[in-house]
Amino acid sequence: KLSGGVKLPVLWDHQQRMLDFSLSGSAEDFSLHYAEPSTGKTLYGLEYLRGFYGLKLAICPASAMQVWNADYEGFYDNPNFELHVLDQGSSRDKYATIKDLYRRRVDAVGVLSYETAARIPLDEFNFSAVVTDEAHRLGQHNGAQSMKIATMLHGVQFKVAMTGTPF
Repeated sequence: KLSGGVKLPVLWDHQQRMLDFSLSGSAEDFSLHYAEPSTGKTLYGLEYLRGFYGLKLAICPASAMQVWNADYEGFYDNPNFELHVLDQGSSRDKYATIKDLYRRRVDAVGVLSYETAARIPLDEFNFSAVVTDEAHRLGQHNGAQSMKIATMLHGVQFKVAMTGTPF
């Protein structure tokens, strides 16, 4: 597909249905998507986040961070948003990068691991949307990591949780 000279990925039917549902308003401000492993949840997550302007956030296991980068580089040609996979440096460095993107009002997705997301003050930023990948990693609803991330992102209006592992 071409939109303003930007090559966009062609989604599989199930990905398009998830995206349509998430962006339709039927999901209100949160949706949870379960899909088998290797069915393109990351690409769906990128397309969901592309639907919003400003700073967006993806949180995933550290082991999945490069999948976000691979899908971004593999499916987008001249994308209209930046992707910053923050898998190098200290939590302080990653916080500084997010703060810089926010300050510059860049249309971008920051990708953080769950461990880093629980360590930095995400509530300082007005993210336009958030995706949690492999959301089962949040664990119990009353677990320390889950509660900290949920509290910090409470003010984000549009949130999607994706998993390939049944809870």
